[in-house]
Amino acid sequence: MFEKACIEMVNENMTNQDAIDSFCKKIGVELPKDYQDFLLKSNGMVFKQHPCFYIPEIGKAAELLSLYGFNFNDFRGGDLEKTYHYNFNYSLNGSTLVIGHCYTGGKGNLSVMLVQTDNVTGVYACDLFYDDFFFEESSAANNTFRIADSFGEFVNNLECPQDDGTVYFPQYDFSYSLLK
Repeated sequence: MFEKACIEMVNENMTNQDAIDSFCKKIGVELPKDYQDFLLKSNGMVFKQHPCFYIPEIGKAAELLSLYGFNFNDFRGGDLEKTYHYNFNYSLNGSTLVIGHCYTGGKGNLSVMLVQTDNVTGVYACDLFYDDFFFEESSAANNTFRIADSFGEFVNNLECPQDDGTVYFPQYDFSYSLLK
């Protein structure tokens, strides 16, 4: 699923289908099969070489720091359940799940979200405003951008950096240099 060179740490606390089903029942949303498969195989991970994803709507790329899992307590990773309850109580609706965090070089807070409703599904980047947005295209009214139609497509489109710190997205003919 991911190039081994990119992975720094996989969550040691593996999960099972019962835990996923219980979580789905609590949040009232069935997680897509490709995302459930990821949780069963790796249950979250942190990346040492940040794989990047491209956001077609704004023509920009971002660096993925981690993908969340259950009982993932690494400071760079995240626990799905804790993250869900925090975001549900503060800003997101019940059908939106923050599944990952991006490296921003200290500017703003960029998260990866899985959205699963009757009308909208897919993976999105959410540019969460703190002191400043990460992307200049973001605003209070428009800070969420579609990345992929599914988790599987999102993962398949991730590109790991080359030795010189550049990332090339052949499907978009777009190059990106890692943040310092």
